[in-house]
Amino acid sequence: ARALGDMPPSLASAPALAAATASSSSSFSASRASRSRTPASTSSPSILRHLASRRRDDGEASSRRRRARGAPPTAPRALENPFAPPDLSGDLLARIAEFALSTNLRAFDDVTAVVDASVFGMLGGRVDGVIITGARWASRKNLTCATARFEVGAAAIDPIALVTERVVKLREPARGTAKLVFTTADFGNFLSHPLTVAAMRSHAWPSTRAPGGFELVGERVALEDGAVVFEGRAVEGGGGREGGGGYRIAMRPKRAGDVGVVVECHRYDDDGSRARHPDLDAAVEAFFETLMIDLCGAQLRFRQLAIDERVAEVRLELALTVVAFPPPNASF
Repeated sequence: ARALGDMPPSLASAPALAAATASSSSSFSASRASRSRTPASTSSPSILRHLASRRRDDGEASSRRRRARGAPPTAPRALENPFAPPDLSGDLLARIAEFALSTNLRAFDDVTAVVDASVFGMLGGRVDGVIITGARWASRKNLTCATARFEVGAAAIDPIALVTERVVKLREPARGTAKLVFTTADFGNFLSHPLTVAAMRSHAWPSTRAPGGFELVGERVALEDGAVVFEGRAVEGGGGREGGGGYRIAMRPKRAGDVGVVVECHRYDDDGSRARHPDLDAAVEAFFETLMIDLCGAQLRFRQLAIDERVAEVRLELALTVVAFPPPNASF
């Protein structure tokens, strides 16, 4: 960050704003019933309403702003009015984050960003925490989930880029956790997604069992006996799929708190016979335990699996490293 004396007059006035508002913790959400990918370029103040205004124990003020459900995503104010005064509050960062994420999705029910940041902290590019949640997300390449929650702790951003360019630029990676809830159809989409398929092709599968590699198939996913069950296919050395049956893979969580999964693979032949293959068990376990998916700068690494058959949900907990905030209109 530059010294205040080097800043434009609009930024140099930020201390006055800071004196009036010592802290801002802001959240907002957007809902969209249509599958349109282009957010509205204008918004009406009538669709914004204050949900809460509270006073912290230390006397600092905070506010919460939320759009009504069904409203289209709203562009940050300065994208609508380039002459708008600069806003160095958590509200600006939250609005820009939500706006960018909504443009990355072809469909969603909800996108909400919550930012914990004081004005003084924002002047120095410091954010104390960010939580992003969503419901029924679908990306352009069909990565889908029932609910999503991404949370990072302290982060360092470029406040000048935030105010002048209306983009989130990180000075260093931010770390936290992600939690994704899948239906069986969502988990099938996850297995079939191009990023997951690319990871399968680079994974070290047993050469005696799958000399050309191995595919995890997302076409028929089910929950049975505390496991998520799906199919697998060995790939021949020339790239074709192996004939004569396939594999049934049952994946369960490890004990509560343990990282990783427990896998059982059985081969089913055309004559109805079946055989257990422990070497593939270990290979599939290693695939998930080392899996890293990069969503345009947001890197997700597998940690834990949970199965809830009562509501037919597969839940993934992942380690999150944000190297760069996904830009608007990213495709993943």
